[in-house]
Amino acid sequence: GGPAPGGGAGGGRRGVAPWVAGRRARSDGDDPGPAAANRWRRRQRAMIRALNDADVRFSPSRFVAEVHARQGVTEPIRVVSNGLPAADRPDVASRGPGPLRIGFFGNPHPTKGLDLLLRAFASVPRGAATLELFGPSPNDVGALPDAVTAHGRYDASAAPSLAATVDVVAIPSRWDENQPLVALEARQAGRPLLVADLGGLPELVRDGRDGWIVAPDDPEAWGERLALLAATPSSVVSASEIVERPPTAEAMTDAYLEGWLGAGAQGLPSTG
Repeated sequence: GGPAPGGGAGGGRRGVAPWVAGRRARSDGDDPGPAAANRWRRRQRAMIRALNDADVRFSPSRFVAEVHARQGVTEPIRVVSNGLPAADRPDVASRGPGPLRIGFFGNPHPTKGLDLLLRAFASVPRGAATLELFGPSPNDVGALPDAVTAHGRYDASAAPSLAATVDVVAIPSRWDENQPLVALEARQAGRPLLVADLGGLPELVRDGRDGWIVAPDDPEAWGERLALLAATPSSVVSASEIVERPPTAEAMTDAYLEGWLGAGAQGLPSTG
C-alpha cells in the first residue's frame, strides 16, 4: 500500500496498463520546480490515457478507483481485493490473560506514523498494554519504555503468524494507503485492525465491530482509543471473533479473470 493517489491496473490493448502513482506534497515542503511539475503532468496525462485505453481496469480499493475517476479515468474500474495464499492462514489463538498486546508492522518512516503511535502509547496506563514493533530495530527507534519491544526485521512469510501473537494491529499511517498487505495479514490471523481514517484503510474495518477507525495524525485520539481498548479487552476478543478473512489468492485470480473475460477480451491478458 503506497501513497495515494495510488495505483489502478488495467489490461490494455497493448498489454497491461501500468500502475499510476499520484503526487503527494514532499514532506520537507520544498518546491520541486516547474520543470519537474511539467514532467509530472505529462506523465500523469499519459497514464490516464493508458488506463482509459485499457480493456479492463482493476483497483484493490474503492478509494483508489475514486481517485482515478476524479483524475480523468472515465471508464469503469473494477474493485478487486488482493488475496493471500490459503496455506498461510494460521490457527487463530484465543487471547490469554495479561496486558493488551498491540502490534505495529512496517518501517519507521514518518509516513507510517510509528512516532505518532509511540506518543499515543505513552497515554496508556502502565501495565495495561505492551507495544510490539515488527520491522523497526532498536537502532531505528532508540531508547524505548519497558512495555515497548522492537523485534527488528522479519521474514515476510512469517507476518500472519507474527500477527497472531498480538491482540490488535495498529496502522497509524499519515498518507493515503491503498490496501496495505499488513492489514490483510492481520485479518488472515484473525486480528482486529486499528487504522487511520485515510485512503483505503477504512474499507478494511467495520468500525466498532471488527476494528476501529481513528482520526489521522492525532496522538491524543490514538492514545484515548488505545487506553480504552486496554481497559476493555473483551471488546478486542469480540472483534477478533468476527474479523473477516481476506480473499484467497485463488479467489483474487478468479475475480481478475472474470473481469477480463467479462469485458469481452479474448484469451489471457498479455504482460508485455
